[in-house]
Amino acid sequence: MEANHIVHTYLTSVCVSHCVFVVFITLESNQIGGQLDGPKLLTEYPELKDLNLGINKLTGTIPPELGSLLELVQIILDNNKLTGTIPAALADGAPLLNLFLEFNRLEGEVPQSLCTIPSLQIIQVDADISCTCSSCN
Repeated sequence: MEANHIVHTYLTSVCVSHCVFVVFITLESNQIGGQLDGPKLLTEYPELKDLNLGINKLTGTIPPELGSLLELVQIILDNNKLTGTIPAALADGAPLLNLFLEFNRLEGEVPQSLCTIPSLQIIQVDADISCTCSSCN
C-alpha cells in the first residue's frame, strides 16, 4: 500500500492469496479507486464482519453480493463516488447492524427489505434518498 494510493486492486494488495479468516477490512481514507468486486468478496472473505471503505474514491454500484456475506454486520461506504440504487439484496442474509452510505451519488430509496432486518440499528443515507425505516438517520 505504497503511499496509500491504491487503485483498482486494493484487496489483492491486502491479501495476495486466499484469505479465509479475514473478518475486518478497514481501509478508510486511502484514496482507493475503482469498483467493488462483489463475487471476489464472497469467495475470498466469507467470514467478513466489517467492511470499512469510507472516504475513498470508489465508483460503480454497491454489489448486491454483500448481502450474501452471512457474517457481515457493518458496511461503511460513505464519502465515495458510488452510483445507482441501494440493492435490496443487502437484506438477503447478512445480520447487518450498521449501514453507512451517505455522501455518494446514490439515488432512489432505501429498499423496504432493509427495514425488516431485526438487527439493523443505523442506516445513514443522503437526505435525497427516501427512507421509511425507523433506523434511518
